[in-house]
Amino acid sequence: GGTYSFKPVNTSDGIEYYSISDIHMAKKSSVLAASHYDYELLILAGDIISMVDSFADANYVNEVAYEMTKGSRAVIYARGNHEVKGKYAEELHKFVGALGEKFYYNVYLDGVYGIVLDIGEDHDDDWWEYYDTADYLKYHQEQFDLLEAEIASKNYQNYNYRLVVCHIPPVYVNNRKDHEETKAKFTVLLNKMDIDMCISGHQHQLLIFEPGVVKPNEVLYYNKDFSSKEKYKGYLTDFNFPCMTISKRGKTQTDSTTLTNMNEQIGVYINVDFTKSMQNIAFNTSSGDLVSVVNPYAPINYGKNFSFQLNNNE
Repeated sequence: GGTYSFKPVNTSDGIEYYSISDIHMAKKSSVLAASHYDYELLILAGDIISMVDSFADANYVNEVAYEMTKGSRAVIYARGNHEVKGKYAEELHKFVGALGEKFYYNVYLDGVYGIVLDIGEDHDDDWWEYYDTADYLKYHQEQFDLLEAEIASKNYQNYNYRLVVCHIPPVYVNNRKDHEETKAKFTVLLNKMDIDMCISGHQHQLLIFEPGVVKPNEVLYYNKDFSSKEKYKGYLTDFNFPCMTISKRGKTQTDSTTLTNMNEQIGVYINVDFTKSMQNIAFNTSSGDLVSVVNPYAPINYGKNFSFQLNNNE
């Protein structure tokens, strides 16, 4: 029981939201990271749990959301690839945001149009562990159909801010080249919708993907401030919206903390100013320090506070 004073999203004075991902059961440090800001909307972008083996595991997302918001703020949840695993995973849809048993859906908040997408597993369907039981291609096709219907309806045009949440970043094809076709198709469709921001996780890094600064579909070269290695075998799709990948532990963008370091988790705070058509972005740690960031694949140093323009300047 108990009574909660719920504060709905109100975009008359802009929007402030906080996002965190890949906390893998590190509730304490993640709640601390989110505590440094007052925000209207919380986004949990997946892999909050490492394996969904029990009722307690399935309910863990709600515990994290409650400790961060005390039931007073809207929360958007996107399923991570770890949340597909475990003997209780098929019950997860009863605990969190889902459309029936599917983990892709639309979100409508005051002035905010959201789409939560779900690539699902992080290997292609023919991966040996699945023993021919995975059929994510059909699941992806359903999401293409949803996006095509949304594009045809033009419903998204009625909203001031358009947000995509997808645990596995749709604009980033990593070394393993999993789901290349799906990511390409998602990108083509989302490019038609004037998306203002994409929030992702999964890579266990802090990565900023800014449209138009790296040649698409070509091998990536590291910004030397991000990595001493020269090349990365993956590539970026041809996207026209920024994507923040917020899945890192640690105190800086480049420290090599392992998943066993539960003390520092990095999240992102985004403050949207409609009068200036800008969104102001800051990454912070559990300790409350701001993280200085660079573009991993372009010679851009964003520093501790930076801004991107909104896409739909109507």
